[in-house]
Amino acid sequence: FGSSGSKSVPLTSPSLPATTTTTSNDILSSFSRWNVRDHNVPNLPSFYPLEKSAVFVPHASAPILSARIANVLQVRSIAASYDAQTAKVDCVSKYQVEFRIRLYRGRAEYNHGIIVEVQRRAGFDLSYTN
Repeated sequence: FGSSGSKSVPLTSPSLPATTTTTSNDILSSFSRWNVRDHNVPNLPSFYPLEKSAVFVPHASAPILSARIANVLQVRSIAASYDAQTAKVDCVSKYQVEFRIRLYRGRAEYNHGIIVEVQRRAGFDLSYTN
């Protein structure tokens, strides 16, 4: 996946209000939106060029990670089309920025976690640069 070592993603943002918290009920309700099972996460293809935005989440469970991502998308009012079978979600922000989130199983020294990749497909918003 990369030579810079393991990275984890908090799935939070400084732009969210400080009072925003994720409860177990939020996570449980997110399961129904994007319930990816561990066996549905494909292996990262050989020679696949990951986006710079990709992060490695060590020891991650696909159902928990996908629910957390779905919860963040809901909190940020991002329209999303979920596909649990391919571990992929297509998104559109309120500023019409289209992006895709994909989950991959790591290989070799990264086989103990999940890679989360975000690809911007169309559109631009200056707030994404912060």
